[in-house]
Amino acid sequence: MDDDFIPLWELLRPAATPATGGIEAAPAQPPPLPPECADVAARARRFRAGLCDALEAAVGTILPELARDVLGRELRLAPCDVASIVRASLARHAGDDVVTIHAHRDDCPELEAARIACVGDDSLQRGDVILRLRSGTIDLQMSSRLDAVLADRTAS
Repeated sequence: MDDDFIPLWELLRPAATPATGGIEAAPAQPPPLPPECADVAARARRFRAGLCDALEAAVGTILPELARDVLGRELRLAPCDVASIVRASLARHAGDDVVTIHAHRDDCPELEAARIACVGDDSLQRGDVILRLRSGTIDLQMSSRLDAVLADRTAS
């Protein structure tokens, strides 16, 4: 077996395409369109650009809905580990004094079993937690965390 490095693009090249030794030939320019076709081609390009713009706008609204649906389905299959979320956040803010930890009333037994004192709050959803510290509030609600992930995705 030869130990020479083979770039991925050469491995993925169809077998009928000869290797060029790393130098790609410039693509040949297509012949100019006849005048009667130029208008149709221009309209097709504008239509394609419009479709691209519409798709980009739709993805901005569809992606959050899809992410919420997938997250909801996953949480129905395996509820989140609220105690781990709280422990991780407390570790990140170890220097701050905790005033209260608010969680949904049904999540409190899990937190108390993990020796985390909490206040039951029916205004929160299952899996949501709000840490009140002397220095401020840490919002660990599922919707806030998902919004942060989606914002990071759209920013990059």
